[in-house]
Amino acid sequence: MRSERSPTPPAVERPRDLPQSLLPQLVVRQAPVLIALDYDGTLSPIVNDPFRATPAPGARQALARLAHHGQAVVLAVISGRDIDQLRSLLGLDFGVLMLGVHGAEIMELDGTRRLVEELGGTPLALDKVRDWLKANVPKRAGFVIEDKRLSLALHYRNARGETAEKLTRAFEAFVTAQTPELRVGRGKMVVEAIPKGADKGSAMRFLCERLRFATPPVYFGDDITDEDAFYALRGEGITVRVGDFTPSWAKYRVPSPNEVVKVLDSIADALEHKAPGT
Repeated sequence: MRSERSPTPPAVERPRDLPQSLLPQLVVRQAPVLIALDYDGTLSPIVNDPFRATPAPGARQALARLAHHGQAVVLAVISGRDIDQLRSLLGLDFGVLMLGVHGAEIMELDGTRRLVEELGGTPLALDKVRDWLKANVPKRAGFVIEDKRLSLALHYRNARGETAEKLTRAFEAFVTAQTPELRVGRGKMVVEAIPKGADKGSAMRFLCERLRFATPPVYFGDDITDEDAFYALRGEGITVRVGDFTPSWAKYRVPSPNEVVKVLDSIADALEHKAPGT
């Protein structure tokens, strides 16, 4: 298993708007390029029920278009979701690298799957967390438990504020004290028990080291967990924050998943209109 990394420090600067021509020109002039994207909040709008987070209009089609240009673009989706969920939501079985559970598992371009992380005692630790959640999360109080097999997430978007704060603090304390094989991850209205060594920054470094492209990697994300990837790529990547205009380690920003789809389509358009030999 990769060693546990130091926490990503808070960002203090706000990203600037992504120039419209930056990525199409990069891919046309300097291919091949790794383009990696988060799912929730990036390819899909955030919704109250995480099991109903369908892709933004045109997202599947944009990814499929780019997947046909495998000599110019390697696509990757890096998500806290597991690969089974990603495959079902995106409807893509090959042509896109999928790294699930913050990079703990990978589906290769040809559809084969394997673990990236050596799990060690993680399964037993996750069983402890399952038992704790079963005993402590009240029913019909707005909480949603998401069991991803390799991690466990407690969503509290629909729970009352005081109840959610008290329970999530207790959850964090339990994971930290009782399951040293795991770490606590925070996202938008979700707290999660995750294998140590699995984070989106490590996932991006894994892909960059494996592919060894000369071009800067590209990463789109919207959440706290994506800051790990933005920070890992600082100074060498093109990083794009999706959504609110808050401080981030990302260089650039687009306002919504719909805009992400437009950017992906603009890259596909540029590749499809590229003159032969250029």
